[in-house]
Amino acid sequence: MPTAKSTTNSTTQPTTVPVIVFEDVSFSYHSQVQILHNLSFSVNQGDAMVFLGENGSGKSTLFLNLLHLVSGHSGSIVVENLEVSRKTEKKVRQRVGIIFQNSNDQLFLPTVKEEIAFGPYNLGFSGEDLENRIIHAAKSIGVDDILDKKIFHLSQGEKKRVAIAAVYAMDPEIYLFDEPFANLDPKTKTDLAQILLELHQQGKTILLISHDLDRLPEFFTRAIVLHAGAKTFDGTLRDLYSHSEILTQANLQVPSVVELYNLVKNKLMERNPHLIEKIGGEIPANPKSIPIPITINEFSKILDRTLDKILEQILEKTN
Repeated sequence: MPTAKSTTNSTTQPTTVPVIVFEDVSFSYHSQVQILHNLSFSVNQGDAMVFLGENGSGKSTLFLNLLHLVSGHSGSIVVENLEVSRKTEKKVRQRVGIIFQNSNDQLFLPTVKEEIAFGPYNLGFSGEDLENRIIHAAKSIGVDDILDKKIFHLSQGEKKRVAIAAVYAMDPEIYLFDEPFANLDPKTKTDLAQILLELHQQGKTILLISHDLDRLPEFFTRAIVLHAGAKTFDGTLRDLYSHSEILTQANLQVPSVVELYNLVKNKLMERNPHLIEKIGGEIPANPKSIPIPITINEFSKILDRTLDKILEQILEKTN
């Protein structure tokens, strides 16, 4: 199945222009249990960031408030200089597209083509312009071969692609993905990661909810952790992986690459504590401040340097 076609060859760097600003935002359903507690953060244009936390921590509710799909928050939510409210919700939703965790909650028309057409049609497109939008979105996301297929005949992976294509057809600047990797097979997860990468390369701002840190694409570098509706962490993934207590509180597993790295580092420190100091390169002399790798590629570089030093020591002893 084809993947999305990028319109650029290199990643567009995020700017310091905030496109989303939450300021002291709180929210409760029916004035009962408070779901969000005094949340403040900003998101810059082109950012790729992940929201983490246990079930019920407020992640999905945060997305719903951002689009004004639920109302009654206190504080201020601003999207591209528009304060989110009933008066501005239509303009906000033209700028922000959401892909829900369960595609069945998003797809409601008979065929793939009708589903993709719905958004741009309601934005005022018709005739040839509408047809061009449909074809471009379908080809970009890889569903052009199933345009006439009935929605209820689609696989879970195909439904996810159609949901993305329906949002893509409206050309928003900001994408919200709620648990996008849930209930997908490994091949479809890989295809989805490629689509996310190419949206990022086009300069789109991407906010993502996920529990699967092993599947998080490499270009996601910032994380916000929620616990019981309050923000407990806002920083880089590398910093987050250094604070196992925050991950534990949020019922998150340490990524496999970090577990493997810690295992190798601890074994080396047990057997030869001076070896790590000799690795050099990006690693400082103090083993306690060795930066934790957040990708397999980073871990591979550390491992290569470690093995080179071990080999040097073996050769020194045999000469």
